[in-house]
Amino acid sequence: MKYITPTLTALKSKTEIDVQSCLKHYDFLINAGIDGVAIFGSSGEFPHLSVEERKSLISAAIKHIDRRMQVLIGTGDMRVEECVALSNFAFEQGADGVMVVGPWYFALTDADVMSYFGAVAEQVRGKVYIYNYPDRTGYTISPSVVLELARRYPNIVGIKDTIPDMAHTVELIQTVKGNIPSFEVLSGFDHNFASNVLAGGDGCIAAVSNVRPDLCVAWRDAMKARDFDGTMKYQQLFNRIVGVYGFSSPFMAAMKGLLVDAGIFASATVASPYQEATSAQMFAVREFMRGF
Repeated sequence: MKYITPTLTALKSKTEIDVQSCLKHYDFLINAGIDGVAIFGSSGEFPHLSVEERKSLISAAIKHIDRRMQVLIGTGDMRVEECVALSNFAFEQGADGVMVVGPWYFALTDADVMSYFGAVAEQVRGKVYIYNYPDRTGYTISPSVVLELARRYPNIVGIKDTIPDMAHTVELIQTVKGNIPSFEVLSGFDHNFASNVLAGGDGCIAAVSNVRPDLCVAWRDAMKARDFDGTMKYQQLFNRIVGVYGFSSPFMAAMKGLLVDAGIFASATVASPYQEATSAQMFAVREFMRGF
């Protein structure tokens, strides 16, 4: 089982990445015991940053992390060609895998999903994790389609399933892992971590770990030790702490403020067109997080 952080991206301006703050954040996560990072997932504001900016962080991050934890790079794009190019760049730098969200705006049919991910898998030179996020793409990738993709393309090795309830994730575990045991099924919400593992999945890629990796690691370790009381304690804690997502829109704004408070990020800037958390929002989120 694993707890992976979909990392926030520190910014110097609305368009320029603060690489040094990002590297400091990775060390913070490594020192806490987090299993890996997913750079340029939704938490990383990838749609709002140029390819060249993303490449600059990808190169620096992989070199700095230096195999101390797993590194996945979010490379999804509306165009297969752009996704493939960025994915292969990431693999050339030494990434362990890429996390690919499908095209958004118009919903995709099952045939469209097969076409997009099949084309990506055929052309990239490494492991691919599908990123299923129906609230942002407008469609859900069905377990039967995931199984067919995994059977056709051995380099499709896992999925991040960002759906609040566990029904779809459990079906993925039963359908895909039931046929391909090595296939990784990871949840996208922190409070689903234990439910995922107990159902036979592999853990989560979830954003609370950006600011409180210590709690995430403690929960993971309680699960590994089969500590029922500890697991239950952290489940109840995470049922509450996920409220941190509700203090700003996008949620990254308030979380970045918390990382500034911790001396990790130099700035709480978020990408355009979004606004930084207000002083009232930061006061509220600080008060909330004091409860943990």
